[in-house]
Amino acid sequence: MNYLIRQLNREKIFDKIEPDLKPVLEYLSIQVEPIKEYDLLRFIDKNLPDFFVSLGNATGLYRKHFYLFNRLYSLKSQLSHDGYHLQISALLIQISKAGCSTTDLAEPDFLQAYYLNPQNLYLSDEQIVKLQSQFWEKYLAFNQQSEALQTLGLDKVASLTPEKLKKRYNELAQIHHPDKGGDSKTFIQIKTAFKQLKLIVH
Repeated sequence: MNYLIRQLNREKIFDKIEPDLKPVLEYLSIQVEPIKEYDLLRFIDKNLPDFFVSLGNATGLYRKHFYLFNRLYSLKSQLSHDGYHLQISALLIQISKAGCSTTDLAEPDFLQAYYLNPQNLYLSDEQIVKLQSQFWEKYLAFNQQSEALQTLGLDKVASLTPEKLKKRYNELAQIHHPDKGGDSKTFIQIKTAFKQLKLIVH
């Protein structure tokens, strides 16, 4: 029994976890290295035949993925109250004591919101394509937010709001808009940065 699972048992974490998630937590806690979504699905298919039973016959790839991540984000929320962090992505799933993971990256809030919204489970193929397009647009904006903040000169702002963002954009537009004598290339960069940040600043 490795250190992490001993610690979880000592702190009686398993007693606080929803029943269907206990074997998942146990499996994750004995892994020495991060695992992939594929590895976890193989474990579930082999050892937890009832895990996806609530899906009924709707067990396509998207719905199995969505349901698994829905349960993982629920587990993450439960663990966070006791000082543990669960990192979740298709290529890296890992549990650690909060602050101890060398691979721990900030995750955008909309990821958790997306997977914890049960309405996103039963969608038509057309809705899935549209939603995923919006999702990746936001995800790319999240990844590029540092550059966008620098472009607008907002990288030192502690708490950015939509109002502050719009005010700063209007200030820069007055200076750099081609109609005001500004450089068109610079204005396009400013406008692009503004649009990216609008997607993730709430």
